[in-house]
Amino acid sequence: SCGYVLGQDFLTFQSTKYLDREQFFRALCDGLKIVHEVVQLERIFRLGIRYLNAVIPDEGETVDQYLNPSIQGVNFGLPILGGLWEAGYRTESGGLLIAKVYQAPNSPLGFPQDLVPRSVQLMPRFNREESFAHAVLDMDLFVEEAMPVDTAAIYERLLSFHGDLAKCFHAIATPHAFTRWE
Repeated sequence: SCGYVLGQDFLTFQSTKYLDREQFFRALCDGLKIVHEVVQLERIFRLGIRYLNAVIPDEGETVDQYLNPSIQGVNFGLPILGGLWEAGYRTESGGLLIAKVYQAPNSPLGFPQDLVPRSVQLMPRFNREESFAHAVLDMDLFVEEAMPVDTAAIYERLLSFHGDLAKCFHAIATPHAFTRWE
């Protein structure tokens, strides 16, 4: 349900069984600490968090009930085949937040093409082969600046990202969605 992906110039920690941000960020920092001990990194130049949330309506519901109407596109009477809403925001801390919503009225649940999980298994409730109506919320907040490899400071910086991501999430999803997800 979780794993690290190490490339020549990046370390990614992926999880499909997200419990809480503190545990997730500690695991990411633990992996970074191990890599740093082995190769002695000079600096980190990009730090970010990317959350994906699947919106799967219950029987008798529609995706529209879960998403803010301002991101659903224009309804002019024709059936929608799919859609993408995207916006970029500059955070107060100087980060860049890219928010996207992929709407899929009749396709299998999947990942954005640039983010295929390499070492993790989907939770059973998301492992569906059949086509169905759903949406995927994709929120990516990152900073690009030279930072020392200080895992305690990086952990705190990751925690500070959460507020902006939570505001974005609450703006995209409707009160109905949060009631259903409780």
